[in-house]
Amino acid sequence: MEELGFVNLDSDAGLFKCFDEASQTFIIAVVYVDDAIFLRPSKAAVEVMKKRFMECWESRDLGELKEFLHMCIDRAGQNIYIDQVQYLQVVLQ
Repeated sequence: MEELGFVNLDSDAGLFKCFDEASQTFIIAVVYVDDAIFLRPSKAAVEVMKKRFMECWESRDLGELKEFLHMCIDRAGQNIYIDQVQYLQVVLQ
């Protein structure tokens, strides 16, 4: 992650940030074992970073994020909704 310009956050070993001078915005990366997500205001900039990431590590782009670490992720306009209902149902059973 350092090779890509990311700095690990002290608060969590799986959180990284990278400041992009060109767009004057941060990219946030969440990495857990073999899963990674990249967050940024610009979708095009995220695509560039994902491409660079995939050049360093063998990985696949699974498209728009729908699930991450047993969390279901849904979008409606500008809103993002996250829940663990399906996971909790399995745990309760």
